[in-house]
Amino acid sequence: MNPNTPVYYQGSNQFNIPKLIIALVLCFLITIVAAYVYTLLVVMLPFVYFRVGVTLVFGVGMSYVVRLLTRMGHIRSRKNRYGLVLITLLFLTYFQWVAFLLYAYDMRLPSFGHYLSNLDLFFSMEGVFAFVAEINEFGIWELFGTTLNGTFWTIIWSLEFLIIMITLFMFTAKARIYPYADDKEQWYKKYTLEENYKVGSLLKLTEGLHEDALKTIQALDYGSGRRYAKIHLYYLERSTYHYLDVEKVSIDNEGKEDADLLIEALRIDNKTAKSLLDNIEHKQERIEIF
Repeated sequence: MNPNTPVYYQGSNQFNIPKLIIALVLCFLITIVAAYVYTLLVVMLPFVYFRVGVTLVFGVGMSYVVRLLTRMGHIRSRKNRYGLVLITLLFLTYFQWVAFLLYAYDMRLPSFGHYLSNLDLFFSMEGVFAFVAEINEFGIWELFGTTLNGTFWTIIWSLEFLIIMITLFMFTAKARIYPYADDKEQWYKKYTLEENYKVGSLLKLTEGLHEDALKTIQALDYGSGRRYAKIHLYYLERSTYHYLDVEKVSIDNEGKEDADLLIEALRIDNKTAKSLLDNIEHKQERIEIF
């Protein structure tokens, strides 16, 4: 690799097994509750008018749960995050069907305790798939005096699944992968340099930060009140490498702030990172999971 070429952080496919187990157990428990709540909402609200909206909101909410679990489970590669999405989707689909079939059997929402005691429904109930086929054929709800069944039910079930799946994958794809130290099994801490900066050529800025980050940053002019750049450092003690973000910030007339990453996770060495912390005012930030 050319030492003059900037290097950026890439998430590894390694696992932190204890953390991953915790994340999967939490995923299992959360989806049990979430599926029951989802069924409750679907049953209580008018079927046609709100079901798609409820499914969309539910999918968005679960996508944030997946983001939290990736953080807790120390999952840093995109591929492994998609794997967690598939597991979450599998759990949600199974438990939602359990809750729905229990409702369809008595035409009333089961108590949460009854639901929990029947989580093995698909393995313990005889003729469960015949019951699903019967619901599809004869329906259990009416709309304007017409029983909803057959193709209509198949379309609704398929749409629900697709909405949740697409939402989970879309939000996971958009989620930032923050720097992680594989040898330390820790996420890097995020620090923000206090000053607001004015940046010009992105190419020159990248080259300057790669060659001498402290000198380059100290040479930057200060940004204006409504348009400026913030510089973030991802630092972890005793790590060989650390990482820099440059974020463009603009504020409109209503005071709404909009931020875009210009440079994401540019690698710098330990000596350079320490010099930034020693010579420039900074503050520690929380990682934005949501």
